[in-house]
Amino acid sequence: MAKPKSQDGAQTPDEFACEELRRHREAAGLTQEGLGERIFTSGAYVGQMECGTRRLRPEIAELIDRELKTGDCFTRLARAFKSKHVEYFAVAAELEALATAVYDYAPTLVPGLLQTADYARAVFGPPAPPARRNVSIPWLRLA
Repeated sequence: MAKPKSQDGAQTPDEFACEELRRHREAAGLTQEGLGERIFTSGAYVGQMECGTRRLRPEIAELIDRELKTGDCFTRLARAFKSKHVEYFAVAAELEALATAVYDYAPTLVPGLLQTADYARAVFGPPAPPARRNVSIPWLRLA
């Protein structure tokens, strides 16, 4: 059984929706597996919705409302927190809107704004021919 991420109460609207789902499920006396069977998903999927790793989808929310007899509570929550982005990117897009700074870690490259023209040509241009050295190896002949 999955546990909620925080015991301190909801910090965001999404966390509130997750807590409400868990609270109503427990009040109905259902386990995650039990609710999952009734709404045609797995208990693990219910746990992921309660932990916030999966968003509450509108079609699932309607089934949850019907099984937990919550009117249209979860249907409205699913509509209210629906993102215009695909599920796997929605959280990143929301966090990007809240960001005050962007940091880039690239140990092998200099970021674009700091590049000089010579550096950019060296990185993105055709490979330089190998340096010729005077090597004295009897069986190796360099032209």
